[in-house]
Amino acid sequence: MCLFGAGCVSSSNSFIPTTPQRPFTFPNLRTAPEGAVELEIGADVDRGERFEVPTTVRTGLTEASEVFASWSPYGQVDLPGDDGYGSGDLFLGYRESVGIVADGRATAGYQVEAKLAIADDDKELGTGEHDLFGSGILMGKRGDVEWHATYRLGAIGDPGGGFELQHGLGLTAAVPLTRPWVGIAEIADLETPGIDRRELTVLVGVRYVYASSLVFDTAFIAGLSDDAPDVQFRFGLSAHLGRRR
Repeated sequence: MCLFGAGCVSSSNSFIPTTPQRPFTFPNLRTAPEGAVELEIGADVDRGERFEVPTTVRTGLTEASEVFASWSPYGQVDLPGDDGYGSGDLFLGYRESVGIVADGRATAGYQVEAKLAIADDDKELGTGEHDLFGSGILMGKRGDVEWHATYRLGAIGDPGGGFELQHGLGLTAAVPLTRPWVGIAEIADLETPGIDRRELTVLVGVRYVYASSLVFDTAFIAGLSDDAPDVQFRFGLSAHLGRRR
């Protein structure tokens, strides 16, 4: 089966709307339409610390499910002496909406994801350990505001052997502003109790809907806990590439 190869994509039906996941930390339930292939690419900038180019290819299996692969082809980490340069770890996952809940006021779904440690951990481009994640997601609307609430449980590889549990909570919102702008916001809380680490962040940004099949985004992220990055910037795009042949 041809899922991700560029040679397997037909440019027909390019009017199909894209379904951005960017630039949030947690996923939403806007899956790619059945047979559609979408690309998300951008830059994550943590000044004085790290730079990455997260790239995701997604394709719809049904109207309510998709598979995806994410990878950063280039990253830079500021280290004492020579900086670390190279590609990042590989993420593979599946996301699905499973039904209407809360008396029709919300849609429920889930995501499963695996991180394969292929990055050079000596350069701190990755952790050197495999990770597994499972997420439960609710999506709803209140007026013009579309919201997603996510709980994520992770099994984070421990260099000493075994895994550390990680708990994640995320709440995202998107609201139309003056056309073609959409305001976006997120509160994300990642906690790994076994190593006494908590990353609490808030994201504020906008999307620019250039066309139904091409959406640009930019966001500012502020850390609210000691372990979170102080300030990050994200910018990128989401695009519909066509349909699988």
